[in-house]
Amino acid sequence: MLLEMAFLQRAMLRLGSPVHAAAAVVGGFLVGSGIGSALAERRSYPFRAPILAALPLAAAAFLLLPRSFPGAAACCAVVALPLGMPFPAALVRLPRASVPWALAWNGCASVAAAAAAPLLSCTFGIPATAALAAAVYACLPRPRAL
Repeated sequence: MLLEMAFLQRAMLRLGSPVHAAAAVVGGFLVGSGIGSALAERRSYPFRAPILAALPLAAAAFLLLPRSFPGAAACCAVVALPLGMPFPAALVRLPRASVPWALAWNGCASVAAAAAAPLLSCTFGIPATAALAAAVYACLPRPRAL
């Protein structure tokens, strides 16, 4: 969510319209992460591989975000595809009793990131917010029972 908010703010600058930026970024991230989640559910991907693939991809996409609506949406979908894989891959590895806790922590982190991203962007800048989001993804621990 932190990365999505950074992309949203970058897209507002690139597209010039908050409505078009929101539609491109939110739609692109939802479609891309949904496809990534579906792929991760069908195949057993290693937990860290999608994250490591997403880091350089997110950095390049953030810097080269297109100025067109379809291009921005497609770019966000490509970035979100590997980001949608770790959570389902982690849920499969958890004991059944720990899944509700994992879902609760995921929801809490999403709400906190959505609130923190604009504050961080105003204080440190949009690139710093995107870098922090990438660092958080890179530091995700391996899933274990709660």
